[in-house]
Amino acid sequence: MKRNKVLHCFGLISLFLIAIICLCHTVYFIKAEVNYKKNVLEWQNYNHSGLIYNQNDFANLSFGFGNIEKNGCGAVAIYNILQLENRNPYFPDIIKLFDIHGQNVFGVFGSRPSRVMNILRRFGFDVSICFNKSQFKDKATNSKYAIYTYYGINNFYPFGHYQLIYDYDGNEFKSLNITGSYTFEEITKIDNLVFELMILVN
Repeated sequence: MKRNKVLHCFGLISLFLIAIICLCHTVYFIKAEVNYKKNVLEWQNYNHSGLIYNQNDFANLSFGFGNIEKNGCGAVAIYNILQLENRNPYFPDIIKLFDIHGQNVFGVFGSRPSRVMNILRRFGFDVSICFNKSQFKDKATNSKYAIYTYYGINNFYPFGHYQLIYDYDGNEFKSLNITGSYTFEEITKIDNLVFELMILVN
């Protein structure tokens, strides 16, 4: 009898978890469609072409339950790589790829590194990842593009960023969405990090 009760409880918990997962996926798809329709109109209003130098300029573009200004650095990094490759990317399409399934807590905490990598692969890039910080600079130097990715907590406030770097000249990297040329040490000098990694794109 006791075993039957345990199995019954396990079954109820499993059904509850499945229902939550299904609900979350449904919310993702609905929100993706709502955001896409809004973002198509907003993108027309921006009348923007070329690279995105500062995501803060695009606060009206929705990203999950947040916006590009606060949470969209992963999408911006992909958009900029496609621009540098002359692929003529359409930013609302890229955002939708994240909105469908690729965000942390519905976009409130940005996007997952695995989703950034999968989308880049979808566009035909060779993508790998490095977790060993001692190898970051060497790996970035020998890759066409690198996305320095970090998450941290400062006074209980979480933060993170996807920082696109490329075109190493022997001393500095070009950088977008924190725009300019910086030494690798300047780019990676971030305090209070929980973890960091490098996404390598060729």
